[in-house]
Amino acid sequence: MKKTALVSALIVLVVSAGFAADGPGVTVRGGVFWPSDHDFRTIYGAGAIWGIEVSWLFGHHIEPWTSGDLFSKHGHMIPTQEKTRTWLVPVAAGLRYVGRIGPVRLHAGGGIVYYFFRENAPIGKVTDGRLSAIAEGGCRIPLSETWDLGLSLRYSRCRLQPQELSFNVGGLQTSLGIGFRFS
Repeated sequence: MKKTALVSALIVLVVSAGFAADGPGVTVRGGVFWPSDHDFRTIYGAGAIWGIEVSWLFGHHIEPWTSGDLFSKHGHMIPTQEKTRTWLVPVAAGLRYVGRIGPVRLHAGGGIVYYFFRENAPIGKVTDGRLSAIAEGGCRIPLSETWDLGLSLRYSRCRLQPQELSFNVGGLQTSLGIGFRFS
């Protein structure tokens, strides 16, 4: 409960800070998530991840952001091969530095992420969640004054233990998105 309150407070802080900026930006993105844990990859593998991000650019260089993503996959239990399904929802917030090279905006930064994890299996349902650090980098290419195309790369590590088995739900995430910046 304390972790959920902390994540909620951080998101409210980032969102409220944005109203003092010169227009927020919203990006809808899709990408691929590669879990770093071997056992997790064996059961579920890598796959599509979908998300949304809200950000604000202050003074052309500092950008607070908050995002939410969804990774949902079918898998199988080891060694019985019974079907399972997992939902992994990383909710993150942080700061990044933005620099320009011509029209392209490059960015790098970090923040915190809370991983909500749920798994349905024939033997029952398990849920867990934990806070972790996240690092990210990427670029945005303007398509017009308000629209841009974004590419991002994120990495995190987060060890969960919903039952006896402990595993890392973090990993590498690449995303391609389309963004709109309000003025």
